[in-house]
Amino acid sequence: MKARLGLVLLGLQLAMGCSVFRGFDPIDDDSVDADTSSSADSSYESGDDGRDTAIDAPDASDASDASDTSPVPDTRDASAVDGTRDVFTDVSDPTDTIDATPACAPGVFTCGGAFGNELRKCRPDGSGTDLVATCASAAMCDASGGHCLVCTAGAHQCVGTSGNQLQKCRADGTAWDTSATCSSAAACDATAGRCLSCTAGTYACAGAAGNELQRCKTDGTAFDAVTTCASAALCSASGGKCLACSPGAYQCTGASGSQRSLPTKLRQRLREITVLRLAPLRRSRRGSWAC
Repeated sequence: MKARLGLVLLGLQLAMGCSVFRGFDPIDDDSVDADTSSSADSSYESGDDGRDTAIDAPDASDASDASDTSPVPDTRDASAVDGTRDVFTDVSDPTDTIDATPACAPGVFTCGGAFGNELRKCRPDGSGTDLVATCASAAMCDASGGHCLVCTAGAHQCVGTSGNQLQKCRADGTAWDTSATCSSAAACDATAGRCLSCTAGTYACAGAAGNELQRCKTDGTAFDAVTTCASAALCSASGGKCLACSPGAYQCTGASGSQRSLPTKLRQRLREITVLRLAPLRRSRRGSWAC
């Protein structure tokens, strides 16, 4: 009986070994059930006294190991088993990726070139930039606006055939706008950005009677009153003062009003004529009268 049981166990071990070796050849469940049932039936034997006595049976752990006939899973790649791929093929590191960073952001403008005045635009694929325009200077290249500036925002200039048109540059620097027309080219002040009312330091005679002497402010924006002359004729804008009298005019002065105010040269000439005419009369007084 022991010999039979040993053969059964040996058969089970051989069957399990073959199943593992083949990988996908399972053991017939019916044969295993038959063998285990026969083993269980033969575990007891009748003795001389009519009682069933247990025979030596293998260890329970050995039996459980022997009864475990589930196939060992094949962890190999299926493509490697069927021979469609070489199992020793070197697989590249997934972290090794090609650097696909674009050279620039598509559609973005930049200012470049040797002088920084070249307006360039990035291509849609980001592979590089293309020249859009060449601006007058680097300061006129506006990358944020994507265009060349015509002028500096807020700047002024005096133009026109007479040079008296005051213009101001737009906030975006794209064009000039005429802001005022001055009285003359001299009155157009591009630095101050305004038309001057007068030339600094010059004089003028103004007021209701025209006898108010005025002087232009240092910034040329307006006149300030200096003094009021006796009359408009005595207000000298060219001289910047009030005259005491009109050049070449006469006046009667003195208690009797017989004296006249004459020019110096004229008074000297009249004196000379008077002396010459009175000289014969003075000689005649010594002798006889003569006309």
